[in-house]
Amino acid sequence: MVLPPDSPGAHPDSFPTTEPFGFSAATYFVPMCALLGVAIASLVIGRLSDIKGRKPCILLCLYGTAVGSILKYLMRKNFWAYNAANFLNGLFSASVPVALAYAGDVNETKREKDAEIGLLVGISMLGMTGGGIIAILMQTHGLFTPLLIGAALSAVAAVLNTFMLIEPRDILASRSRQREELGLLVDDDDEDDAIKAPAVLNKKHFITIIVGALADNIGSAGLNPLCLSPLAFNAYYTNFVDQGLEPIMPVVSYKWISILVALMVMPGVILSPPIYNKIGLAGGCIMGNVVTGI
Repeated sequence: MVLPPDSPGAHPDSFPTTEPFGFSAATYFVPMCALLGVAIASLVIGRLSDIKGRKPCILLCLYGTAVGSILKYLMRKNFWAYNAANFLNGLFSASVPVALAYAGDVNETKREKDAEIGLLVGISMLGMTGGGIIAILMQTHGLFTPLLIGAALSAVAAVLNTFMLIEPRDILASRSRQREELGLLVDDDDEDDAIKAPAVLNKKHFITIIVGALADNIGSAGLNPLCLSPLAFNAYYTNFVDQGLEPIMPVVSYKWISILVALMVMPGVILSPPIYNKIGLAGGCIMGNVVTGI
């Protein structure tokens, strides 16, 4: 969408101009606007869902995403208007953290929680890659048309959740009543819940986790120059076009590479819960970092 319209292979729906950004900067700027909105929303959505409930926050995100996707489609003719709508849509795209908290609320054992959280992350990644595949397959119908498909899917999910999703507080209250009727106060036979959460935050451990996460993100960013960033596209497409040569990697191939790299996350999502259960969170993180380094 940020490729100049007069470039070979460029889609006719591309932005007329991305000034003052060139191709590379504009390619980074578009997703960063959405991620900034998601980051801001993630800072408050957890606390808000603790106060107002998981279901209202999930519905807010789903309905907001549906409206935001339509707004992005309406702003598709202008680069800056589109990015403003992209940022606004990002503010309503923090349903995954709330869904993870929901899974933690309604599942009683650690094993169940880990399994469902892994499933939620996997489905989220699958949805993201599925959206990319739909965009590639529908590019002949318009570069921004998939936004309307996304809006429709979000609207359907919002309606279904409105009528079918149960607030965790109601689930927990129902379980409590059932236990009282059966004369069971707590479920003491579950070994998974033997380790209780600490009452005081260990600051050294917390700082270690923060530093480790930062280092991990810096290391994982090494993937960007290979496949996910415009550097690859510049090397195999725009550099050839600038010299009047036939590009060795068409635009569609670049899109498919990005989709396939994103799909590589799926095996890790599937394998993570059983690995963490066997070697612990610290061991799993170290193993993941070693694999990323290799």
